[in-house]
Amino acid sequence: MPIEYQPNGNLKIGIHLVTWEELEKEYSINQRRKDLLEGLKLLIADLKECGCTVLYLDGSFVTKKINPGDYDALWLDYNEQHQLIKLDSSFQTLLEGSREDQIFKYRGEIRGAFTEPDYSGKSYLQFFQRDKTDGSKKGILQLNIK
Repeated sequence: MPIEYQPNGNLKIGIHLVTWEELEKEYSINQRRKDLLEGLKLLIADLKECGCTVLYLDGSFVTKKINPGDYDALWLDYNEQHQLIKLDSSFQTLLEGSREDQIFKYRGEIRGAFTEPDYSGKSYLQFFQRDKTDGSKKGILQLNIK
């Protein structure tokens, strides 16, 4: 199914399931985006090793912007048995890495989906479904990484 956008370039409202193949087809339109996809591929490999099965994608990367700065990703921090995924010290960049460390290694920013970004009581998963410039609703992508 094709990825659909709002007139402002954001994804249509909702959480949209995509495959890796659909992601590559839609977003590998130039070298910058291909570089971001390479970082994302490394992130997915590391998350798989930790037992993570779902990744959400947001940021300018999933818009119509030609040259996004990076991507924003949320890893689902529970596995299918609803146990908290344990990231060990070999994944320190995911656990406690600064924004700069994450962008250097993975070319994007990564957070747990159910952590809270502020005092609003909303999770990042909720927070990312709003445009930060005007608060309007927008969509994000879900990539199953089993």
